[in-house]
Amino acid sequence: MVLANRPDLAALAEHVRSFACTVTEPQSERLPEWIESARAPADLPRFELLRKRVLLYG
Repeated sequence: MVLANRPDLAALAEHVRSFACTVTEPQSERLPEWIESARAPADLPRFELLRKRVLLYG
């Protein structure tokens, strides 16, 4: 599996799963916590852009 060989992508996948839970279940009060915990690896700048936009518009 790809994620087994790429810890950075495994971490990204976990952030995406947790974000999906935060916005689809009644957990919107946890969004600021998710934003703080979701720090993208340096080689995934687009994810950092997403995180910053959620912070801006969240």
